[in-house]
Amino acid sequence: MKKIVCVLSFVPVVMWMVLIFSFSAAPAVESSETSDGISYKIIKAVAGLPFLDWEEEDLEEKAEILHVPIRKAAHFSEYALLAVLWVIPLGCMTKTNKKRMIVALLLCIMYAASDEIHQLFVPGRDGNVKDVLIDTAGAGFGILVWRFIFHNFSCRRKAKNSMRT
Repeated sequence: MKKIVCVLSFVPVVMWMVLIFSFSAAPAVESSETSDGISYKIIKAVAGLPFLDWEEEDLEEKAEILHVPIRKAAHFSEYALLAVLWVIPLGCMTKTNKKRMIVALLLCIMYAASDEIHQLFVPGRDGNVKDVLIDTAGAGFGILVWRFIFHNFSCRRKAKNSMRT
């Protein structure tokens, strides 16, 4: 039963990697339209605040300013989640948290680099070393968050169990 659970724990990782690959496979125009749409929706939501009186032209200008930060935040967050998704099944393969966190980070770095190489073959896209660095930072952040949560949870569980005995 434990082996089945371990094998199944890799399913979310693979699914997330396929999703990242599909984002990267989108031609530049399509990818840019997606980012622009998200930027515009964020600005439109902010513009709904009662003290703001922005015209449509202002909304578009402000959305354009958000375009790059939205794209970079997407890189950061998608790799933060990928790292957490890697850490979980790697627990089946190694006993130490340090080792599984390092392996998860290395796997994320390799996937980020391969993803940027993949983008070299997508119309209008290019590979970007900065994006690999942002992805790596996101993966590191995801691992740190996982470690913080895991550490707090396991400490509480140990404390609770020691109170019972």
